[in-house]
Amino acid sequence: MSRPRLASDLFAVDIGNSKVLAVLYRAGHEAGRWRLDARGLPAGTMRRCWRAALASAQALGAGSVPAFVAGVAPRQVEWIVAEMRHAGARRVRVAGATDPWPFDLAVREPRSVGVDRLANVAGLVALGALRGVAVDAGTAITVDVLRDGRFVGGLILPGFGLAARALHEHAALLPE
Repeated sequence: MSRPRLASDLFAVDIGNSKVLAVLYRAGHEAGRWRLDARGLPAGTMRRCWRAALASAQALGAGSVPAFVAGVAPRQVEWIVAEMRHAGARRVRVAGATDPWPFDLAVREPRSVGVDRLANVAGLVALGALRGVAVDAGTAITVDVLRDGRFVGGLILPGFGLAARALHEHAALLPE
């Protein structure tokens, strides 16, 4: 099976449960980075922050390169993609488990794997790895394994904030 070539010009958007990270790559190098922390922000404020970040990215040429969106929060993905298209982005691709990834999926239920985890493993491949472990610490901590060019699975654990809150709620003497 032929693998897709990694783009050297790309606007990558990672939409997590508690943050949005967007990075503009030009000629394979980072040209801009925007991070929005969504925890506790009202929807209107989050939209205004995203529009400001998007305008800044557009000023650096994000509208002229393909955009690749990977997200685990469907409602946020929907409105963020709509805002990107409204701002003039014509080539916006939302990643899915059934997309052609630069590695084989060697798990029983590929559709059940979050696209964030697949994107992390794609990052290993982009760095030239055929083997490795990708760890992402956010709302959840994911640990994903690439073995001989194949995604073989991993773990999903509570993130540090979730774990601290759970310990506080279930252990009488532990402060948050």
